Amino acid sequence: MVFDDDINVEGASEALYFERTYGKFYGVRFVAVQLPFNEVTAGKDGVLYGGQVQTDWQFDSNNRADLNAGYFSWNHADQVLFALGAPVTQVNGGISNGAAVTGAQNGALGTTNRLIRDANGNPIGFLANFNILDVLANYVWQPRDKTRVRFNFDYVHNLSRRINDENNGYSVGLGFHHTRCDWSKGRWMQGTDPCDELRYQHDWLIGYTFARIEQDAVLVPFNFSDILASNSRVQIPTLAYVPTDRVVLQWTGLFSQRANKIFLLSPVNRWINRMQFDVIYKF
Repeated sequence: MVFDDDINVEGASEALYFERTYGKFYGVRFVAVQLPFNEVTAGKDGVLYGGQVQTDWQFDSNNRADLNAGYFSWNHADQVLFALGAPVTQVNGGISNGAAVTGAQNGALGTTNRLIRDANGNPIGFLANFNILDVLANYVWQPRDKTRVRFNFDYVHNLSRRINDENNGYSVGLGFHHTRCDWSKGRWMQGTDPCDELRYQHDWLIGYTFARIEQDAVLVPFNFSDILASNSRVQIPTLAYVPTDRVVLQWTGLFSQRANKIFLLSPVNRWINRMQFDVIYKF
C-alpha cells in the first residue's frame, strides 16, 4: 500500500541486524533510509526519511512469523504535486497541475489525494502532509510436508495533523503454497526464505488479498499503480503453477472499486477489472 513494487529508489540506507534466540524470538533488524525525490536549486530538497524495525519469530518447527513496524516522513511532499501534470480524467495516480476540475476527479471523493486549490482552481498543495506509520505482519504455518499456509496483514496510518479522516488503510491476505523445497533448510532471517519462491516442477500457489485504502492514507503517486490508488477497496486473487523447473505460469486478478462515489447521487460505482498473466523463467 505504501510503495509500488516497481519503484527504483535512489538514496542511502543502513541496516543493523542482531541474531539472537530468546525463546520464540530470534532476530531483530533496524533499517534507516534517506531517499531524495526532488532536488531544488534554490530551496529545500524533497526527501523521504524513514526507518523500520523488523523482528523474526519461530514458535516451533512448523510455525514462523515476522512482525515489522515502519515510519516514513515525506519532507516537502507538495513538490510531488507540482511535478505532476496528468489530466484530471486519469482514473488513478494523476493529479492535475492546471485549473480544470472536470469530472471532480481530484475532489473529495476521487481516487487521488485531496488538494488545496486557489481561487482559480489551481492546486497549491496537498490537504494532508504524509507521515506514515506502517505495521506489517506475516505468519507461516506448515500443516503438512510440502504445504504451507501464509497469512499477512498490513496497516497504514497517516499521522498528519492536517486531517482527521480518510487517513487509514489495511490489507489482509491468505495464501496456500505447495512446494518441494525443504523448509527446514530455508533461511527465514531478514525475509530471505528461498521456500517462498515457486521453483520446482508441480509447485503451486493459491492466494487472495483484500485491501481498503482511504483517500489520504498514503502518498498516491508512489503506491501500487495497478489498482485504484486510494479511496478504494481492492480484491486480488492469485493462481500460479510450475509446469517444469524454473518456469512459472501466474495469473493475478486486480479488481478495485471506489469506496466513496465521485458523484453521490450516481447509481453506478463500477469495479475496474484488470488481469495480469505472467510467464516467468528463472535462470
